[in-house]
Amino acid sequence: MQDMRQQTSAAGDAHLRGRTTEHAPACISISTAFGELLLDRGRFRLLVDDRLVPLTRVEFDLLAHLAQNRHRVVTYEELFAEVIRAAHQPGASLLRVHLTHLRRKLGRLGRAIETVRGRGLMLGSR
Repeated sequence: MQDMRQQTSAAGDAHLRGRTTEHAPACISISTAFGELLLDRGRFRLLVDDRLVPLTRVEFDLLAHLAQNRHRVVTYEELFAEVIRAAHQPGASLLRVHLTHLRRKLGRLGRAIETVRGRGLMLGSR
């Protein structure tokens, strides 16, 4: 786990900017006031404060999309299109259910997923 953490500092930022190399893992490391999150997109793994957290595909993709766009508000419509990938527009309750499960699994770090009323969601790094 320590090796994965060390590789994420520069490689994770390079991946977020869309410039990955052969040696750069697809990892995203985020420090928040609530704890540290390490998202390994290549292995579909999430570490929260060095603890492995099992996620469903939708939960993982939801968190990955928020992490990739953590400097802006992600609209609910974008999350439906990019994460849920439904052929029809499902009710907002479907997204709320996945979000509730994700926040619960993240524990105190779940508070870092901020709801921007009437707009969408944002992964805060306070």
